[in-house]
Amino acid sequence: MYVNFDIIIPYYNEEKVILETLIKLRSLTIKPNKIIFVNSFSTDQSSYLINNFISKYNIKNWENHFTELKSPSEAKNFGIKKSKAIWCAFMDFDLSFDKDWTKYQIKEIISNKNLDIIFGVVNILPFGYFDKLVIAQTYGLKSLKPAIPSSFIKREYFIKNNFFMPFRSHYDRIFIKQAVKNKFNTYINKNVKISYLNTAYADSSLILILKVINYSLQIVYFPKTYLPILYILFSILITLLFFLNFNLFIFFIVLYLFFRGLIIPLNKNSFNKKFVFKNFIPLIYVGILIDCSKFIGFIIGYFSRFIGKKFRLDFSYK
Repeated sequence: MYVNFDIIIPYYNEEKVILETLIKLRSLTIKPNKIIFVNSFSTDQSSYLINNFISKYNIKNWENHFTELKSPSEAKNFGIKKSKAIWCAFMDFDLSFDKDWTKYQIKEIISNKNLDIIFGVVNILPFGYFDKLVIAQTYGLKSLKPAIPSSFIKREYFIKNNFFMPFRSHYDRIFIKQAVKNKFNTYINKNVKISYLNTAYADSSLILILKVINYSLQIVYFPKTYLPILYILFSILITLLFFLNFNLFIFFIVLYLFFRGLIIPLNKNSFNKKFVFKNFIPLIYVGILIDCSKFIGFIIGYFSRFIGKKFRLDFSYK
């Protein structure tokens, strides 16, 4: 059975990994009608490398679009609007994927004609010790979670239910959470696994700080989001306690360290308890970096809303 689908791939400054991904896309077992590349205002040679690859192999059904859009969600939306296919499939340049991933997803489409969305899962494999600590504090080690890259989504679904939210981060989590609620039309295919080509999140403290700030400053734009306010209020409370009641200040700090270094990592890494207990102190350090960076990101986010200008820090670590 023929399945009508396009693959949409947003990108920003991906020249270090772009050729590896292009080769994999050309080797897919089942190929799409079109592959739509959407340049999200890159400043490196990414676009040139894609155009050169298309020209070299005389590929007729690959399109490379330049835009000044500043988030992957907006770039995906651009690609969806360019597509004429029944299904929109998604992939990213910094990911490793099997040549059969489209085949596995199409198999599910054929088996269940009621589906609107089929997710693959991301297998987060840390790249080094520090990256492992970061993943333990964020996604959780060995947690196979549904992901937009590797997914097949009916184009009609976007028309009826709106497109991806135009933000730099967390738009995917919200989309997946809302979609999974409708279990009849949504399926998570654990046979389709993707992983990061290199560092999963961050290989140094500086990169972690920059990434968390970059992701967090977008969250203040989300409707009905109270996390930034809670972070700011907690920071104000801790500061006041330092001056007004030092003993209570110490109590809250110890409680915070206990939750950040033990309770949260244990909850996120139920299959890796030994790692959590063994790395209690490093996990506290990474947790503090994440929370402080979130606070800074939220402050920058509210400032950007006040002046009416969005900031983007991708260039600082890509």
